[in-house]
Amino acid sequence: MLVQAGLDYDVVRDELEAQIERLGNDQFATFANEALVELEKRYGVSTPIEDRVQELTHRYYRGLEIFQTLDESITVNELAAELELDTDEVHDRLAYLSTFDRIRRDGDTVRSVE
Repeated sequence: MLVQAGLDYDVVRDELEAQIERLGNDQFATFANEALVELEKRYGVSTPIEDRVQELTHRYYRGLEIFQTLDESITVNELAAELELDTDEVHDRLAYLSTFDRIRRDGDTVRSVE
């Protein structure tokens, strides 16, 4: 088992980050998170990278919530109202989506790229 083999989790974490950068999307982290959850559930094993993987997974899903709402151009205020979120939270999630070129902004209006 990898956990018992003395795996270098710094290397695993760095590789996870590298894969996210190469793929241009951190959905990959959600798969890693599922595997870590299953590892803990089945074998009671936890790893030092769980917190980072969970953080990336939550970030992905928070961004996805915004992205799925973007059927057409919408203002940040309209988006915040529709999702019942604080505008600062919407701006944070939009900044995340911008990192992966998933949205375009024109002033206070946002639209999806895909």
